[in-house]
This record gives sequence, C-alpha cells and structure tokens, in this order.
Amino acid sequence: MAAVPLHYVDLRTFCYATEDDQRVETALRTFLPEDAEIERMESTGHHGDRILVLSARVERADEMRHVLDRIAELDDIETVIDELGDRAADGLPVFGECGGMMVLGESLSTDDGTHEMAGVLPVETRMRDSLVGLDHVGVRARRDSLVAPAGETRRGHEFHYSSATAAPDARFAFEMVRGAGVDGASDGLTEYRTLGTYAHFHPGSGAFDYLLETV
Repeated sequence: MAAVPLHYVDLRTFCYATEDDQRVETALRTFLPEDAEIERMESTGHHGDRILVLSARVERADEMRHVLDRIAELDDIETVIDELGDRAADGLPVFGECGGMMVLGESLSTDDGTHEMAGVLPVETRMRDSLVGLDHVGVRARRDSLVAPAGETRRGHEFHYSSATAAPDARFAFEMVRGAGVDGASDGLTEYRTLGTYAHFHPGSGAFDYLLETV
C-alpha cells in the first residue's frame, strides 16, 4: 500500500450561537474514523456571542487514508450545482443561508474571476477583502416563505465578506428590522420554493420549526 505523503490532517469547523453544535459535530464526524477525538474550544464573537471551535487531527496513515477517501467520495461541485438548479426549478424546497444563498445565485466573483453558480436566485455576489456584514439581525416577513409566514419576525446574525447585487425585479421575503441583509433594506431572495438569505437564523426564533412544518 502506498505511503501517505502527509504527516497529519487537521479538520476544523466553527459553530455559531445560531447553530446546533451537535449537528455540526455529526457533520464533521462523517469525515473522521470512528474513534477520532474532537476537541471543543469556546471563543467569543464580536458581539459577545459564543463561537464553538471543533477540531480534530489524524496522524496514523490509515486514519489519513480514511479522511482522504471520504473527501474523494464527494460529488464534483459543478455536478452538485447543476443538480441543485434543476431540483429547485422542479419545485423542491431549498433554503440557503449566506454561502448557500451565494451558491443559489447567478454568479460568484473572486480574485480568480467570475464563477457560474446554480442560477436559481437573481443575485450576483462578489467576495471582498474586508468584512461587509457583521450584526445581529431582525427581519419581518413581507410574504409567506419557507421559514416564516407573512407578518412574523425572525432573528439571527449576519457575518460575511461578500456583497450582493440583486436583479431589479428580484423578490424579497423579508424587510430588515436590524442588519444589512442583501441591499440594506431587504433579505430573503425567493424563487420557486427556494429561499436564500444572508441572515443565519437563530433556532429559537422559530425559523426552523416553521421550515419543518412547511416542507
């Protein structure tokens, strides 16, 4: 068996106060051997919110092969993006927060050029060198969506290094009560049964309970 040309492999992810840390840990474990240990370290965000850092290091050759094999099993990202667009157009409920919204948009521009995304939501995003959005967020639903009926409010946070330009005829599910959203006044681009937000919603705001009821 060929030697692994690495001394170790580190995996690390961050869990914000609006996320379920057990679900984040379970997702991280899909890449790890069964007996791998995950270190948990708590930090504090800009506004005092808890940030949990989950990290694991594998050093044995068989452990590293396991991690690399799991990564190799992932579908090609272009295939995933194409299928995502097709499924959304067929009416599958799709909800994307922050990076998820960016993938659902028309394009993403970086220093390497402009990359085509799924094309579900009428928005183009561009990565920036500095922080664009960092705040607690409050939104009020203008219309029924996957995470809120018209008139109800939801809360969470936004944290992103990208800016977004929505099409003039884009439809937004939310008006901003606090935070910047997509354009300073609105968040929650919607098309078909797809919703994309810059906001990361807090589980206690009712967003995900409503989502489960809706779908």
